[in-house]
Amino acid sequence: MPDIADETITVGDRSAARDEFADSASRRARKHAGERLGQRWFAGDHGVAAAFLRSIIGEARSTLGIFDPYVTGLELFRFAHAVTRAAVSIRILTSALPFHQTDHVVEAQRLDEVEQEVTRLQTSRNSLAGAQVRVLRGDPPRLHDRFLVIDDDVWFTGNSLGTIGDRAGMIIRLPDPAPVLEELAQLFDGAEDIATFVSRRRDAVARAAATLAKEN
Repeated sequence: MPDIADETITVGDRSAARDEFADSASRRARKHAGERLGQRWFAGDHGVAAAFLRSIIGEARSTLGIFDPYVTGLELFRFAHAVTRAAVSIRILTSALPFHQTDHVVEAQRLDEVEQEVTRLQTSRNSLAGAQVRVLRGDPPRLHDRFLVIDDDVWFTGNSLGTIGDRAGMIIRLPDPAPVLEELAQLFDGAEDIATFVSRRRDAVARAAATLAKEN
């Protein structure tokens, strides 16, 4: 018959084994949840990160939404070209912030770039021709984070889509996308059409440049 000390050791061993089993099960569950939600960590390799984004965009069947308030021009639109189905409707939302520059020449160039890219998208023969592009006003804009909408899914990333992977960051599919979809839709509906924005800002830049020329 084991003495009390032996019994204590046995009970302790069983308790430790149960704890280890529970911890292992918890780790497996968390890992499975991360895999199910597409959790990915990117660091120092923009090409790999961009390829991943293009792959999930290519899976879109009905809807693509790109919501990134800090990029312009080619940075903003290049991912839309990863769409593979003509039936996909595309919404792109940026903000006025990256367009506003103290150097009027630089701002004019950015406005020209985004106008040319939108025209190229909307004159294409595939689903990109129906792309809607809008601009959030305000400094800072109401939107801070970046979101990618693929049909009924919403992907979240803290990195700008134009630079994702350059610095360490993550992308993950949200477990409860419905309320976020509603908020993003409201932001998009309240934003300014890109053509109207470009025209308005171009006039403002011209006036500012004329005023500066008179002062000099």
